[in-house]
Amino acid sequence: MGKIVSNGLRVYRKYLAQYFIFRLGREIALAVYRAGFRLNCRLRRGDTIASYTFASFSEFRRRMNPPTSFIAPAAHLVLPPPHIIGAPSAALAMAAPIEIDVPEARIIEIAGATVVGGSSFVLAQGCAIHPDLLAPKSEESPAEIRGFIKVDAARTAMTSYFGPVARTLPRAVNLLGQSAGNYAHWMTEIAPRLAILDASSGYDDWPLLVDGWIHRNMREAVTLLSCKPRPVIPVERWQPVAVDV
Repeated sequence: MGKIVSNGLRVYRKYLAQYFIFRLGREIALAVYRAGFRLNCRLRRGDTIASYTFASFSEFRRRMNPPTSFIAPAAHLVLPPPHIIGAPSAALAMAAPIEIDVPEARIIEIAGATVVGGSSFVLAQGCAIHPDLLAPKSEESPAEIRGFIKVDAARTAMTSYFGPVARTLPRAVNLLGQSAGNYAHWMTEIAPRLAILDASSGYDDWPLLVDGWIHRNMREAVTLLSCKPRPVIPVERWQPVAVDV
């Protein structure tokens, strides 16, 4: 079934998405699916539905003052433009340097949090905490597309339809992410977290929560790259896990 859906999406993106009627049909189908999914959640497990206010990690840290370990300051990076093999000289002349504002790096300990496989949100203290570079006001996350969260009209808060917590752990390190299945995202968003963790003291025996739905090579790379023999706990997509610390 998964292969059929994957092939169907590939055909849609490559051939059909250019036509308005197919784009409209996709939006109608998604709206009907989300409404049906959320109604089913309310009927079967309404007590697990909860609302949260969006907050970046920096905002949450300033507001709640959780225990943190400072790693590196914020920085403004200016990178040379990419070199495109075979591109005409005019295109290369127009290429501009890439400027990126990188937020500061910290390890933040959040008590009583819930994390979800395939999601970049940490649910705690009434907040849906997200990375600083994720912009819920303008970006639609995979969880929103699939109907697992519903964002309000102002895009400042969300309602969670992830369902009941699958398991509870006394403590764990969150290496989950909404784009962890993409190799480029894994290399730039997940692997650096592991490097930061290895460079920090006090977390040598903490288990690692890793997305179980991503490619086996990326899952195994976590064990290979980790400098400490930490337990690795796979978390399936959309599976909530509660962590006391």
